[in-house]
Amino acid sequence: MLEGQTPWKRLKLPLAQKGFPTLVRLEGASPRTGAKYPAAAGAPMTPFRVSHVAKPKCGHLAHGRSSPVWALEATLGYGRAPPSPCGTLRAMFRVGILTVSDKGFRGEREDTTHLAIREALEGGPYEVAAYELVPDEPPMIKKVLRLWADREGLDLILTNGGTGLAPRDRTPEATRELLDREVPGLAELMRLVGLRKTPMAALSRGVAGVRGKTLILNLPGSPKGARESLEAVLPVLPHALSLVTGKPWREGHHE
Repeated sequence: MLEGQTPWKRLKLPLAQKGFPTLVRLEGASPRTGAKYPAAAGAPMTPFRVSHVAKPKCGHLAHGRSSPVWALEATLGYGRAPPSPCGTLRAMFRVGILTVSDKGFRGEREDTTHLAIREALEGGPYEVAAYELVPDEPPMIKKVLRLWADREGLDLILTNGGTGLAPRDRTPEATRELLDREVPGLAELMRLVGLRKTPMAALSRGVAGVRGKTLILNLPGSPKGARESLEAVLPVLPHALSLVTGKPWREGHHE
């Protein structure tokens, strides 16, 4: 039987949390997007449109925390997956999280910020491939950034800490020295959203930019500030990373 002519099977799925659609999770494989299929299916990765949960617009695909899918029942083909009006997720972006903290490096403070960042990335097309904690020393910051961007080829590096006005807050300076191009709009967006919550966001000096095929973002050092700043840019991150890395983000997407 030719592809596309194979039978379809109806599968029962767990009810997704209302208002928080996530990728369909079935028996089997696809670590790239979190979508899973029966091992025998061999179907390409795709979100499935289902009932009983409000259907978000396709634009929500770009948000790292709300990938498309709706639960109770989905139709899964054992040959070719049914087309999705929102397109098919393709890329999995490799992420490095660099915490910059003197106290954390000395063991005087637990690094909980990287956990908040990981949580914010959950559900999106991101794989945390590297994590490091360094003191507020520009040479050490630049060493890790060079390694991850040039040798490891990470798609996205998220630093946290060292973006304020204290004498040893030098993360933006260390980052800027290594950038080929700045992306000021991302840093401005993070500050803009932060200002809606606290006027102290105006004191954040974080920068954003590109080195080679790696996007680098400076986040604040507090778990709350880092998460809120990252969530501010999540809706545009996949598209930005697709442009920087050349990895396709969504099947059917056109510039």
